[in-house]
Amino acid sequence: MIDNSQVITVWGHGSGKDHKWERQILPEADFCQRRSGPGLTLLFLSTDLSETLRSTLRREYSLPKWVAESRIRRSNGFYSSNRASSTFKLIVKQVETMEGTAGRVGEYEWYEMTFHCVFKSNDRVTLLCFDVPKTRQDYLKGELCSSEVAVDTHTWFYTCQAALVHWIVDLYDDSIWAIRDVVRGIEKKRNNDARFERIDFSNLHDIQRHAIHVSETLKVTEEILSRYVKDIDAAFQYIPSSGTAADPEPVGGPGYEARQHIHVSYGRISALKHRSDSNEARLRNEINLAFNLLTQQDTKSMADDSQAMRRIAFVTLIFLPATFVSTIFSTSFFNYNPTPEPGNKGWNMSNMFWVYWVVTIPLTFMTWVLWRLLQQEWDEPVGSVPGKLSKQRKKSLMQRLSEPSMRKLEEGSAGHTK
Repeated sequence: MIDNSQVITVWGHGSGKDHKWERQILPEADFCQRRSGPGLTLLFLSTDLSETLRSTLRREYSLPKWVAESRIRRSNGFYSSNRASSTFKLIVKQVETMEGTAGRVGEYEWYEMTFHCVFKSNDRVTLLCFDVPKTRQDYLKGELCSSEVAVDTHTWFYTCQAALVHWIVDLYDDSIWAIRDVVRGIEKKRNNDARFERIDFSNLHDIQRHAIHVSETLKVTEEILSRYVKDIDAAFQYIPSSGTAADPEPVGGPGYEARQHIHVSYGRISALKHRSDSNEARLRNEINLAFNLLTQQDTKSMADDSQAMRRIAFVTLIFLPATFVSTIFSTSFFNYNPTPEPGNKGWNMSNMFWVYWVVTIPLTFMTWVLWRLLQQEWDEPVGSVPGKLSKQRKKSLMQRLSEPSMRKLEEGSAGHTK
């Protein structure tokens, strides 16, 4: 049997401003025997839960049973809430730029985090943080510490979540601006580099892939926060400010500030979404521009090659008549004797010279006909393999080539019979 027990990091903050944060690192067995006291409790653990730990979290902290399911863990986000708890999962892709290299992405890491915040009584709030990287745990605790509110009212349940949402938005801010810095490095390199063949298209597509992932997770987070803000606005209509439901929450009170903080964080997410869309558009623009510039450069090279070929053809045409004449006169049909003897001319031409034309003209015509037939057969239809003839087309070609020969043979046979 696989032992999937784990070690849980517990941060506790007593009720009231005079208490300080205390840290405990507990094995799973000790944690299951622990009972939370008043104040704020911050738990860091993994979603690989054993049955014992899952039962403890369900009993003590009202953790939904579907949180650890494999299908839920594969999703890129979800949200659920009620008057006493809220549960949501968010994914953040953190990208690092390579130092000293503009326009390139270094290492990257996925943060697949699930949070469950539960309010048990007027002085007991617990925040369960699943799969939060250890390098980010102190930052999250520091964000909660910055919210100096006594843990003795229901509003601390929302103040805690406001600090959590602010921390999550900061992670997205770092991720999106990291992509932006890479894109800006590509733009600067392109402006300073006249040799367009240096552009690395594989690198551009890798960056585009990261930008697409960041945009995807950001859009999911925006939808989650949109639902969360609506629930917060509805819940604050019933939240008392001093323990009695008859007292409304005053403007400037801790609950009001938490609500405003959540609205600000939601506004930041919406703005970051536009920034992420801009990163994607700028990357597409760079890829299209690089491709067009290289195409333009290749077209210019092809034009230069075509010009050179025209010059070669022109030179060939100049020497072609002379070559043809010299070839004709070098045949045995002509004989030139520089020191003619008496009765023998210095220049002689054979009376069989007509044979040359009888052979050359039909052969030239047959060559032209054969080239035309092959040219028609080699015009491949759409979807065919270039340079390859099908069996049917080869058979058709052989039939077309053999028909004139068969016709001549038949005519010759008939003439012989006559």
